[in-house]
Amino acid sequence: AARAAGERPVLDGAWLPDDALVASIGSTLPAQRELDVAALERCALLVADDPPEVLGNSGDGLAAAAAGVDLAARTRSLHELVAGALGAGARGPGVRVFKSVGSALQDLAVARGVLERALRLGLAVPTPVQLPKKER
Repeated sequence: AARAAGERPVLDGAWLPDDALVASIGSTLPAQRELDVAALERCALLVADDPPEVLGNSGDGLAAAAAGVDLAARTRSLHELVAGALGAGARGPGVRVFKSVGSALQDLAVARGVLERALRLGLAVPTPVQLPKKER
């Protein structure tokens, strides 16, 4: 989750061991970069929360495509991973990358889960909040 000055990548693919797992969540827009092209070129599997968005609209995906790196064949959705649909391919050799561009729905689902657990454990106290209706 790094934002580099000048939107230059902060992770050099040459630094990665052959079995590295990279979680990239800091660059979500076309002008933002987190991973260099070499990191994505070495990627055996790219798991994305939103594959079309990661490949076609994130700076990392766009830079890889411009350099001729075909990530589409190596990209699977987070849903496929969680559902167990990747089989042995998710555990094979090579660099693995999780790339997230974020989703408000995901954020809300995680926040709800955290709140529910905190309430169960007595770590949070419900606060009655009522927002006034906005007249249109």
